[in-house]
Amino acid sequence: MSSLRSISETADGQMKALQVGHQIAAQQVAQMQKLRGLVSQQMTMMATWLQTEQTDKDLAQARREKFFGATAPSTSGGEKTKVEW
Repeated sequence: MSSLRSISETADGQMKALQVGHQIAAQQVAQMQKLRGLVSQQMTMMATWLQTEQTDKDLAQARREKFFGATAPSTSGGEKTKVEW
């Protein structure tokens, strides 16, 4: 820390410190933009996954309703059992 303070006491040192500060700020901006992109991509992927899960649940529910809501086949009109002795 003391070496940084001594460097920044001269005009040339202050200019170099400003340049380094600007480079650090530029790096931070670039990293924040990457992070924003990653968060956006993650949110899109989560929304897609949730939609897929909901579609699977809806399909399973529709299949259950179709199965349990179906009427039993008719038993009339078939052959009658004949007892032969």
